[in-house]
Amino acid sequence: KEEPILRATQYIPGIVQLQQQFYDLYHRRLDKTEAAQITVGDFVRGLKIEHKKRLFCKKMNCVKTAWTLVKDKLPEYARVHVPPKYLQKTTWDDSLPLSYLIPTLTGPGVCTVALVDLLVGAHNDFMEKCHSELKKKQKTEWRKHKIPVSHIQQCHLLDYEHHLLSIVLSHCHYSLHHGKGQDVTYDYPALEKHLVDRFIHGKPLIQLEIPQVLYRKDVYSAMTFANIRKKVKPQVKLSDREQKDINNELRTPQDLRDCLDDVEIIIGFLSSGGGDANIELRKYVKRALKMEDRFKSKKALEYCHLGHILSLWETLSVQMSRNLTLAKQEPFDSLNKIFLQPLQTKDEGGEDQIGELNSFLRGIDLSLFLNLLYEFIETTVRHFDPQNKDWPLLDTLEAHLDQNGLDSLHPDIAKTFPVSITVSQAVATWKAVVFYQQN
Repeated sequence: KEEPILRATQYIPGIVQLQQQFYDLYHRRLDKTEAAQITVGDFVRGLKIEHKKRLFCKKMNCVKTAWTLVKDKLPEYARVHVPPKYLQKTTWDDSLPLSYLIPTLTGPGVCTVALVDLLVGAHNDFMEKCHSELKKKQKTEWRKHKIPVSHIQQCHLLDYEHHLLSIVLSHCHYSLHHGKGQDVTYDYPALEKHLVDRFIHGKPLIQLEIPQVLYRKDVYSAMTFANIRKKVKPQVKLSDREQKDINNELRTPQDLRDCLDDVEIIIGFLSSGGGDANIELRKYVKRALKMEDRFKSKKALEYCHLGHILSLWETLSVQMSRNLTLAKQEPFDSLNKIFLQPLQTKDEGGEDQIGELNSFLRGIDLSLFLNLLYEFIETTVRHFDPQNKDWPLLDTLEAHLDQNGLDSLHPDIAKTFPVSITVSQAVATWKAVVFYQQN
């Protein structure tokens, strides 16, 4: 019953190449929402070169064929769990969301990750068992060698489906006996030697290294920002005039989005590799990332050093999310709905949270509080345990500041912020602040 899994190992190179293709295209460049909206058909239509279309379809066929062979075996044999809804509903056609092909450990992207993990495991187990038997029989040691899965080619794999029959027949002997008909015999020692030489000897073990795509919002975590504050310090704020100049330069939502995309890529690199806070952003973008020509904000390149990178992210992110909020659109995509609970009003019979919040906002620096709340939502609430949704928002915000070495809230804020507002109402609070500021 494990033979279909072994047969499917021949498709490992095509599946891994497809994963690598999407990693190179979308790592830290795509939102989960966008990945769910783009279909495989949309992606294929976007490939203008015919050769690339054919190559992509060939890789897709590898995924489709391997999945058909082993999907019923995944619950029993796979080390990576695939939710039943993906096993039952996944059809690898043009209507499939692209998120199924983007390798991740959660969500639909887990399908191809589990598939490769299963097939690599089957290949390695089979090789180990064969050489264990050969050692007993021939008293020879196997010189193990491993090859990363990204370097695997067809010659490294079993790939027996289209060759096995011809090999067996080549060691089959027919003879005719009068009155007895045809007699078929096999040269088993020669057949075994041929099979071992063809499919076992020289085959490597496969070292599993699957590229894990981080969606753009996944780069936002308190740890990421803490790493930047530690590795690229000091982090300083842009002046009000500089922030205004940058936002005024990026007139369209698309310009703002494109510039933020590039800043998020820079944050990803700096959080892992660090950098000198005094290096000009223009030089870093040009020399390290080779993307000066596409960077949308010339004002940002003029004003910013690496020590301004978090302030620049904050400037662009808050501006874009303010625009979405004022346009009655959702500013925090892919956020758990548990954290989108509304604030209460006096008319609803509970506490007048909106009235209390408006009273609180009259005495504070709105821009400062708005920026602080935005970073808290993106880096902490986005990864927050839904079971703790009823924790007081103020206490959780203060804990976030303390854990990340940031300045504590002003005493006036701590005293007057409505204590009944919870983490589940964080987004509603942010929206209320935006509309209050606008009015």
